[in-house]
Amino acid sequence: MLTDKTHYGILTDKTHYDILTDKTHYVILTEKTHYDILTDKTLYGILIKKTHYDIITNKTHHVILTDKTHYDILTDQTHYDILIDKTHYDIFTDKTQHVIFTDKTLYGILTDKTHYDIFTEKSHHVILTDITLYDILTGKTHYDIFTDKKHHVILTDKTLYDILTD
Repeated sequence: MLTDKTHYGILTDKTHYDILTDKTHYVILTEKTHYDILTDKTLYGILIKKTHYDIITNKTHHVILTDKTHYDILTDQTHYDILIDKTHYDIFTDKTQHVIFTDKTLYGILTDKTHYDIFTEKSHHVILTDITLYDILTGKTHYDIFTDKKHHVILTDKTLYDILTD
């Protein structure tokens, strides 16, 4: 499962770049797992498009979504959800988790363009192109409602876009 061997970085098709150690980790991704050839372990549920970031608990839920449930491999519990357009109600925690399910990466949703670090509890907001990893400290700023700090990125395909100042 998720151990201290879990990597900091961004997952692409076959590699992720570790922005803390400045190294590229080569992994083999499957639908719900990836195999890490560095640690010789299979990690389950790591940052696929079915992962979401919970703005209520400030934690990443590594989940396998079905129509009405998701299984949380961190807590080993099944959360019964009612998924609607922009929120889902978690009857396990009795809280509404306000998330944005779109094609683009915004605060509150992890896609293939964002990586949440479960050890430092910070999101690494990056822009991936075919060959370039853009630095998060460029472009415009916007306010992060989770950490009460300003971050220097909004994700589109190749540009930085500030959703607050447009």
